[in-house]
Amino acid sequence: MEKKLKYYKYQMNTLALNIVACVIFIVLDIIVYYTFNGNINTLKTIHFLIVIFWLILHEFLHYVGFLSCKEAKPKDLLLGMRMEKGIFYCMCKKPINRKNILIALNFPLFFIGILTLVIGYLINSMPLIFLSLVNIAGASGDILMTIQMLKMPKEIKYVDGDDSIGYYILSDEDISKIKVFSLKLVESGLYDSDKLLSKDTRKIIISKVSYIFLVVYVIACVLLII
Repeated sequence: MEKKLKYYKYQMNTLALNIVACVIFIVLDIIVYYTFNGNINTLKTIHFLIVIFWLILHEFLHYVGFLSCKEAKPKDLLLGMRMEKGIFYCMCKKPINRKNILIALNFPLFFIGILTLVIGYLINSMPLIFLSLVNIAGASGDILMTIQMLKMPKEIKYVDGDDSIGYYILSDEDISKIKVFSLKLVESGLYDSDKLLSKDTRKIIISKVSYIFLVVYVIACVLLII
């Protein structure tokens, strides 16, 4: 008897992820502060002028990672920003296999995390080292999802819906017992492609809070430059 394909919807606990990222970020702040001999202006400049762009680059590399897998096309991808939840995101609206989601998840972690960290040490560039560590800290969700995917059967499929903090795993095996910190199973049922099909056709989503944040960010950058 053929097994029926089921969907499992997971949601990220953004509070837990942001707490972990903030703890790492604070530790890195202290390290950088003393590396620059207490030059707080240099530290502020790095924060305001580079870090946000670095995080946006992180999501763009997820975008490139999805495209490199060939299963997803530009029309299947969506970029967004929701600062009220403390997240930037890249979503794939088409089911892709486990190998390809693992590649997409770790694309930015490798290129602007691990690789740039090695380069930073080789050329003795503390700003590059700092940014690499910020990216690694910011990739905490990607790392936890990678652990989850590695625990899953090889035949699973991954797809995002319309929720920036939720995603679906499609499987003909029971995966409800697989647990990973901050990733919570909130719903499951028989898979219906029409039901899970995204109804949002936008390519970029920026929440109202994020627009306000960007305005404040630009003003802060101008003040720092002046």
